[in-house]
Amino acid sequence: MKFTKRKTEIWNYPILSEHHDKIMDVKEYVSKFETLPIDRPISMYIHIPFCKSFCYFCPYCKESARSKKIESLFECILTEIRAYAKVLRSKSVKISSIHFGGGSPSCVPSHYLSQIFKTISSEFDTTDCKTISMEGNVTDLNYEYLLQIKEIGVNRLGFGIQTFNTNIRKKIGIRAEVDDIFRAVESLKRSGILNYSADLMYNLPDQTIDDLNYDFDMLQKLDLSSVELCGLNVYPNTVFEKLLHKEGYFDTLPSDEKDIEMFTHLSNLFVQNGYSKVLGNIFAKISLDIPDTVQSFFDGYTIGVGPSSKSSVMNMNYRNNSSLDKYITSVNDCGFGISIGKYCNDDELDIRNMIISCNLLQIDKAKIGNLDNFRDTIDRLKEGGYITETSSHINVTDKGSLWVGNISYQFLDQKSKAKILQLYLDALRYKENPYNQDNMLVVS
Repeated sequence: MKFTKRKTEIWNYPILSEHHDKIMDVKEYVSKFETLPIDRPISMYIHIPFCKSFCYFCPYCKESARSKKIESLFECILTEIRAYAKVLRSKSVKISSIHFGGGSPSCVPSHYLSQIFKTISSEFDTTDCKTISMEGNVTDLNYEYLLQIKEIGVNRLGFGIQTFNTNIRKKIGIRAEVDDIFRAVESLKRSGILNYSADLMYNLPDQTIDDLNYDFDMLQKLDLSSVELCGLNVYPNTVFEKLLHKEGYFDTLPSDEKDIEMFTHLSNLFVQNGYSKVLGNIFAKISLDIPDTVQSFFDGYTIGVGPSSKSSVMNMNYRNNSSLDKYITSVNDCGFGISIGKYCNDDELDIRNMIISCNLLQIDKAKIGNLDNFRDTIDRLKEGGYITETSSHINVTDKGSLWVGNISYQFLDQKSKAKILQLYLDALRYKENPYNQDNMLVVS
């Protein structure tokens, strides 16, 4: 087995499609919670879709911060939280962590986040909630705002840097200036929120190895808790795809070869400078545990609230509507915004554990019900030098850490591999963005 083209890390299983996995009776679906043996705290993810501006490369569910539906959305988020509390009441569920993602949650007034946290605290037991994290845009992270969210309980911030190259930033739609990054970090330090991390992108158009070296040198000045390396994904039908084909807009384009070269170069830079790998694409200079939200989703203890949010609760795996209007309509109708989903049998739960564990760089064999189902794949990956095996664990090697997405893909069942292809065929047919099967940044 020899990999030649890197695949993106796989974080979601089963593969779900708006066109093939529609939940027709949401009330009946959530009634299954009564049968689930939820015996440990859960993580809650809240998707806040609003952004002041849209970066061209971002496929996530977004709405303009000038939307007239902000009040309606937050009312629905509170309704959905209470609906989950009602169906889970008999289980005395505790919350282990809360994460506000988006979008840019920082672009809305802090009192909205305060309302959400107060509602979660009133409906669930949050006494053991260790982490309250949120994503933000550096233009919003001023000292006064940070003090407000710190008072709410936020103790971790994540934000996107992507690149320090000002020309590339402008061309890919990033409005924030480089100086905004340093101002935000200074404000974080002053506020006392010292756990903050950032995203860095590679294989961007016009990006060079010299750009990566410069990005790394600039990162060193920020005292980040961790850095997530994000490879560029170009989705069909989108603004970004159109720009890549616009004559003269970019001088050089992304490529499979650059993807491998740049990820390898950045990985070596981080390791050589004292960073360790927390996950396949996350590096930290201090010893960090696996993020709560990652571990909880992997174990099947994460509930998502808000448009497009994903949930993994034992053998129930589902996603909310990515359309803001459809999400609001669904919540007002039945209390939940759920759109698509699937129940997993034991074999499928094993597949989910195998593919997501690859991102953790280690598979605990005790958590896999029937490892024999994967024996041929394991042996081929071992022969290729991508993994090693002990009596208790399967470990991704240094060589394999370059190919985490490929390794995960090997453990997918054939139906899921076919569905991945079907998502792209459906995108072409219905003129949509295949990431969420929606119209995010889609152009005709």
